[in-house]
Amino acid sequence: MQFTAADGLPAEIVLVRTFAVLPLRSLSLSGRLNEAAHQNELTMKLENDEPATYYLENKTGENGEWQVIDEKQLPGAATEQSYIFYHHNPLPATNFYRIKWQENAGGWKYSNIVQLKNAQVNAVTVAPNPARDFFSVMLKQKPSTPILWTLADAGGKVVQRGKISDNRADIAVNEFPAGVYFFSMDNAQSFRIAVIK
Repeated sequence: MQFTAADGLPAEIVLVRTFAVLPLRSLSLSGRLNEAAHQNELTMKLENDEPATYYLENKTGENGEWQVIDEKQLPGAATEQSYIFYHHNPLPATNFYRIKWQENAGGWKYSNIVQLKNAQVNAVTVAPNPARDFFSVMLKQKPSTPILWTLADAGGKVVQRGKISDNRADIAVNEFPAGVYFFSMDNAQSFRIAVIK
C-alpha cells in the first residue's frame, strides 16, 4: 500500500530510531552493624548502564548534617551489581546513611535512607563533674566526622558551642557562674554538668 499527498498524509514516512541511555535503572541501600569490627557495612545494589560516581553520606542524629564519608566510581553494567561501603568507627548513636549521585542533567539524586543504631557501653565519659575550671569529654574511639556540641545553662540558653574531632576535648567553664549546665552532642547524647566555684 502506498500513501500519497492526496491521502492527507505525508508522501514519505520516515522511521527514526533513537536510543536513550538510562544511566541508572535501580538503586537500593541496606545496612548492618558489625560490632566485632567496629564498623557499619552498607550494601548498595544497582543497575546502571553508564559509569558514574556514587557517594555514601552519613549524618549522626536527627539534627546532624549530611557529610560524604566514602565514594565509589563504578563502571556501567547491564546486570545488577552489588558494592559494600564501610563506615569505620561510627559514633555511638543513631547513624543515617544514603547514597547520592549526579544525573546527566546535573541534579543530585538520593537513595533510600538507612538508619543504624550503634550502642556502645560507656562510649562517652564526661569528667570531672562537678567541674570548676573545665571538664573533659572522652570518647572511646576517635569520631570519623567531627561531633558538634552545645553547652546550655539551666534556662536553655546556649552559652558555648564547639566541635570534637579527637578522642578527647577539654571544655572551659571557668568564666561561667556556678550552676547547672547541659552539655549536648549532635549524636543525641546529653549530660548534666554542675559548675562549682
